[in-house]
Amino acid sequence: MNRHLTMIMDGNFSKLNNEIFSSHMHFDAFGRRFSDKFSSVKIVGRSFCRTENLGKKVCLKNVTFNDLGSNRGALSLCLSAPSLIFKLFNVIRQTDVLLIRFPGNIAFISLMLCKVLRKKYHVEVVAEPNDYFSKEASTHKLRSVARFIHVYSTKLAVKGASSVRYVTKEYLQKSYPSNNRNTFGFSDVYLPLHILKKNNAITGDVFNICNVGMMHNHSKGHLDIIKSASLLKKEGLNFKIHFIGGGKLLPHFKKLAVEHNVNDIVIFHGSVAPTDNVWELVAKSDLFVLASYQEGMPRALLEAATIGVPCISTNVGGIPEVLPTSLMFSPGNEKELTKIITRLYFNKDELYFANKVAEKISNDFSYENLSKAYDNYLDTIKAL
Repeated sequence: MNRHLTMIMDGNFSKLNNEIFSSHMHFDAFGRRFSDKFSSVKIVGRSFCRTENLGKKVCLKNVTFNDLGSNRGALSLCLSAPSLIFKLFNVIRQTDVLLIRFPGNIAFISLMLCKVLRKKYHVEVVAEPNDYFSKEASTHKLRSVARFIHVYSTKLAVKGASSVRYVTKEYLQKSYPSNNRNTFGFSDVYLPLHILKKNNAITGDVFNICNVGMMHNHSKGHLDIIKSASLLKKEGLNFKIHFIGGGKLLPHFKKLAVEHNVNDIVIFHGSVAPTDNVWELVAKSDLFVLASYQEGMPRALLEAATIGVPCISTNVGGIPEVLPTSLMFSPGNEKELTKIITRLYFNKDELYFANKVAEKISNDFSYENLSKAYDNYLDTIKAL
């Protein structure tokens, strides 16, 4: 049966010489799993022009990209709203199988258009807007308004969808429950079969800590890691912190590192391409730290665990589904974060335990297991 899939999402796609690239939603990591099931796959989203290649190609085989422009932020979104609505209206009206990823501004507009057109749609819930727009994660004046819109629209979308997939097993399901019998819960992270593996033995005198995350806002907790670095430095630990990822707040975080007197031990690598180079940097680390205020099921943490790097994280989103309490801390609490790092730094048995947890995560989210889950899920939405 020939079916054609259209996926609408908010994502960080890059444009270089009219080609679309992504570090984690490129063809091999994302499009391929859909293109093997559908006659054609159209990804609808925004792209942002770059001067260098940050990732791999999105459009290969039967996958195409429908560009909605480069609007970002409340003002830009409002100014481009007429054009966005017109483009999305035409896409939704003509699509065969429609899949919308929530939350997001593009997802919200698409949902409203589906209601107007009485169009059937499928939903994927990939994050918790309540956390993303919390007062700790966002300082935007319209934070409360945005949180209400995205929480409400995600709940509304789930209730009216033909099928629902969550990237968690339980967490997002509790906030956005679905009575639909076509409901699924599994991560969409891409963990290659032959991903680089770390040597578990710690080498060298310096304890290397890494973090991977975009710096478009404060939701990834970069400031908390910088504050923790200041406390760790006062304790006399011999360590380095490596931030991997770019964004508009990168200069701001560099300034904060200077203000907290840790610019000598905090290294900003910026955006790194291709993806394999990111894994190489992570593999050189003794510990991976995720300090986010919101997550669904974090890709960066799962990838670090697959490489073989012990992981610690905030206890948000679906993270408690994969990490024990001893390896988690409260978002915004740099003292808790410092305490865990210090414990792992001085106690090799604790670090060994964290490494065994990472090994289990790698097995649970293996390529084989997720491929089976995806096959069942896609066969279902294709038949609906």
